[in-house]
Amino acid sequence: MNRQNKTFTFNSGYFKILHVVDNLNQNGDYPLPQGVYKILKGIVDEETKKYQDLETFGCLISYSSKKVSRYVTMLIRHEYLKKIYDPNTDDLYLQITPIGSRILNKYLKNRRSTFQKKNILKKKTIVHLSNE
Repeated sequence: MNRQNKTFTFNSGYFKILHVVDNLNQNGDYPLPQGVYKILKGIVDEETKKYQDLETFGCLISYSSKKVSRYVTMLIRHEYLKKIYDPNTDDLYLQITPIGSRILNKYLKNRRSTFQKKNILKKKTIVHLSNE
């Protein structure tokens, strides 16, 4: 069977993941893919509350955790991200590579608009109606 060579094509989701990892790395923080997902989804908890001001916080609310993990895997395979080991937690965390930094900086330099934060509309589940 003849396999076609598929080239890796970036979309905005890949750049947003690189942006999150780069910003966290600049602060000395290294996320798991689940941490990147929580920031992109806009989930506020103890870990993410200090990152609410990031441009990418809450800008990919439609992406599932699984989709973000697949994107991270592709970025690792193509050497835009790498995993670093922390013996204290016995886990592998994400770090942007020099190649990843270069392509992210090029993208940020050429892009016209900022990342759009999305707001999840919270529908009321209980309302008070006055009887006439």
